[in-house]
Amino acid sequence: MTNHLTMRGAWLRAICSLLAPLLAVVSLTTAFGVGAAPFAYVPNSGGGTVSVIDIATNTVIATVTAGTGPYGVGTTPDGTKVYVSNQMSNNVTVIGTATNTVIATVGVGTKPAGIAVSPNGTRVYIANETSGNVSVINTATNTVVATVAVQLTPKGIAVTPDNTRVYVANSDSSSVSVIATATNTILTTVPVGTSPIGVAITPNGARVYVANNSGANDISVIDTATNTVVATIAGTDPFGVAITPNGAKVYVTNSGQDRITVINTATNTVLTTILAGGVDPEGLAISPDGTRLYVVNNASASVTVFNTATDTLVTTVTVGTTPVGLGNFISIGSVAIPPIIVAVPALPIPTLGEWGVLMLSGLLAGLGCLKRRRKGH
Repeated sequence: MTNHLTMRGAWLRAICSLLAPLLAVVSLTTAFGVGAAPFAYVPNSGGGTVSVIDIATNTVIATVTAGTGPYGVGTTPDGTKVYVSNQMSNNVTVIGTATNTVIATVGVGTKPAGIAVSPNGTRVYIANETSGNVSVINTATNTVVATVAVQLTPKGIAVTPDNTRVYVANSDSSSVSVIATATNTILTTVPVGTSPIGVAITPNGARVYVANNSGANDISVIDTATNTVVATIAGTDPFGVAITPNGAKVYVTNSGQDRITVINTATNTVLTTILAGGVDPEGLAISPDGTRLYVVNNASASVTVFNTATDTLVTTVTVGTTPVGLGNFISIGSVAIPPIIVAVPALPIPTLGEWGVLMLSGLLAGLGCLKRRRKGH
């Protein structure tokens, strides 16, 4: 018969080994809020604040003080930080989502507008309207590491999914500047319609949709392989642009018409036009699961929520004064947990009579492991 103490020691070590990765998952869940709903961060330009909306309940759960004239917004891929451009104080407020408090303030160019965070989370790009340039922030240090000159009055901005290029809408030059992220230099400039503002890139990186606000009243579609306009779609006072995670639909706010244009990306045709549910819709964003569209209504101090399957209004959320929200203002609320691989050691096989003792010892050992790990031992 196998020595009882030797067998029990082997099995107890195995039990603790099996419990260790499970405890790691519990720790990650506690630290990062796994399973928590995403949150929408809406800059209120007139009030100098940011409204935080829990999109599980569509209620405002916090109001964060920003700089003067908060306008654009971007969220990091891991959901830990939100960057907000303040047009009148020429800086960027960095919000830590764990506590919804300001953790840094970064000086940038004059009258910062649109913000885009790189998909790898290492850089933030800010379009500075009056300066005519783009500030590049290192997210690890929250410092400006480069400034790239573009054309007149840059507003909307977006980064390709592969992190290689940044597309910037130059409102007073009727163009889009394309920046190479590796060198922070201009690759090319693409002519588009008059007064471009909003910019969004499809999830596969193949197309860029640009809202040309006044004069042209249309949406330019840029092929990223050639950096040329391959389609033009009619609109009225287009402002913000958002694309569903599956790349099937594009939503464009028509600010002067209180409407939203819905575009089929397969054909670049208008599927429908819906009422925004508020006055002067500007910024908009789509929930990470693609089921909800959030529209910021500047003149009615509200955010309207739509079902993307039916393009129908779900609810309206009251926020602060003159909200804008140019950029992706919905923060991811959970993190992915990698698969757990546990190496189970070879164990002596107990006899039927020894199982009872091992089961009781295993239960006590498991409780002991949990107790020790909770105390940090």
